[in-house]
Amino acid sequence: MREPEPQFFLLERIVRRAPLGLRFRDLAREANINSGLTVLAWPVGSRAPAIMAARSPVSGIYGYRTLPGLEQYERDERPASDWCLPGQNGDGQPNFVVYITDDEQRYLPQVLLMCLPKEKVIEVPLHPTPSMLPPPAAAIIRAELWDVAAQTPAAWALVTASAPGSDQPFVTVADGRGQFVLFMPYPPPAASPLNGQVPLRELEWPLTIRIFYQPAAQQWLDPAQVPEGLRAAPFPPESASIIRQQPARIFPTPLAGEVTLIRPLRNRTELILKTSGQSRLWIRPV
Repeated sequence: MREPEPQFFLLERIVRRAPLGLRFRDLAREANINSGLTVLAWPVGSRAPAIMAARSPVSGIYGYRTLPGLEQYERDERPASDWCLPGQNGDGQPNFVVYITDDEQRYLPQVLLMCLPKEKVIEVPLHPTPSMLPPPAAAIIRAELWDVAAQTPAAWALVTASAPGSDQPFVTVADGRGQFVLFMPYPPPAASPLNGQVPLRELEWPLTIRIFYQPAAQQWLDPAQVPEGLRAAPFPPESASIIRQQPARIFPTPLAGEVTLIRPLRNRTELILKTSGQSRLWIRPV
């Protein structure tokens, strides 16, 4: 006589969904940043203490098990679209502020205005501080940007560098002093106009620099959006507003302004950008 097969009855179904997961990337190293960060979040306009993200020891993803006002999404009682209806930017109205800092001072801080919950892990690139050690065998571009119109540092400008043979420009951001460093791999020798004519150590490539700087477009947090315990924090402009800045004019000499700057990137030689006769690189918002 056969034993009766066991039967299973679903007594209860419990769903727990995380409202936000963040993966941080170092684009120059093509690697995830898995440690050393502090990630805080709070509802827009809230004065309650900020909530710290937890880090997965396996994946290095920073995330939240729960956030205020999103409990029904976390229990699978309501869809994410109830909070984040698609808008012109496909994201909806921001309802949370996310603030990222690096405890080891490798990367610049970031402020993200986000509509939560998110159904997928969000990838966030971080930009190096000027004091960060470069990756091995990386090309290094530095400058201190100066706004000649306002006579102030060109803080939080977006800088891109394009080399022959690359499909996408490399990107970095200047800090609050207008200083930046950009790390990128050297282009292939075949992309150098001097290839075959000089030793490898003397190769150089034409590097195209563009700087996006528009102080009026930089969006800063209103004090009402900052919990009391963080009022003294060094907040940068919101990251999307940094990306939205328009191209600035770059001055290779004090009298000549151009939208693009072309400078030779020499093999194994750090490239420091300056206006002729000056210690800084002059730029002017258009």
